[in-house]
Amino acid sequence: MIAYFVHKYQRGPLRIYNQINLEGKIVIITGASAGIGKETAKRLAWQNATIVFACRDEQKTMKVINEIKQVTGNSKLHYMNLQLDDYDNVKEFVKNFKSKFGVLDILINNAGIAQWWHKYNKNNHELVFATNYLGHFLLTRLLIDSLSKESRIIIVSSVMHELIRSKLNFNDVLNGKYLENYNNTKYCGVLLCLKLSQMLKNTKVVALHPGVIKTELLDKAGNTILLQLIQKIMFWFFRPMTLSVEEGAETTVYCTLMPYRELLTGGYYEKNRLSKHSKSIKKLNQVEELWEFSNQILKEYL
Repeated sequence: MIAYFVHKYQRGPLRIYNQINLEGKIVIITGASAGIGKETAKRLAWQNATIVFACRDEQKTMKVINEIKQVTGNSKLHYMNLQLDDYDNVKEFVKNFKSKFGVLDILINNAGIAQWWHKYNKNNHELVFATNYLGHFLLTRLLIDSLSKESRIIIVSSVMHELIRSKLNFNDVLNGKYLENYNNTKYCGVLLCLKLSQMLKNTKVVALHPGVIKTELLDKAGNTILLQLIQKIMFWFFRPMTLSVEEGAETTVYCTLMPYRELLTGGYYEKNRLSKHSKSIKKLNQVEELWEFSNQILKEYL
């Protein structure tokens, strides 16, 4: 009974936007080959959107695209290789996108990884930070001049950003000196949302918490059999309270399909409605610091 009410609270009110037609709208979804990214793509395919699946694994993604095409009848689904931890690849992705599509209406920064141990990309940047934040920062910066009037940028963050209660040293985040970086990246995503919302006049930028979801991201977080076993036991116990990927995608879909005039730029959404980000965001005052740091670290790619 308790699990039922926790689950219902997490999900929030059901929103139905079946009448919205995204014909002619071009959408990029990072990490659209699995989890809530895949479900978001499927929902938007039903609305006739042209969707770019910005993913790493071509074979896996093409299988998903063909599956969604068959179910929805939408043939305007495209795979483009994107490896967020490889900044050269991000630049190449943007170049290819601009050449093929030119204009972008909706950018959904959805992809993310979680790891209990530190790995590093070829720039020697901690991998979770490089993938979840820096790669998305670079992607977004390079696409700004392609954004259409009344465009949207949707950043999938997490309630975990609320665990950041003291100022982050971004050099330490970059170099993997924190015990783990997942929460840090979700905090940075909210800061990026706030900065972009101040900068962009014809684009609405929002961050959101999708809910606590059982996804592949968590399956891959453990690097040992013991950690994976502990995770499976925990999720078996909490499973009745977690959301399905279909339910977890609802807030992203809500922010994508709700009338443009009603979407609050700089807003933080959860449970299919406007919410509030952590009070620490204003108190710690790191929006400008992170923006300057990100531009400095990635200046050779901008």
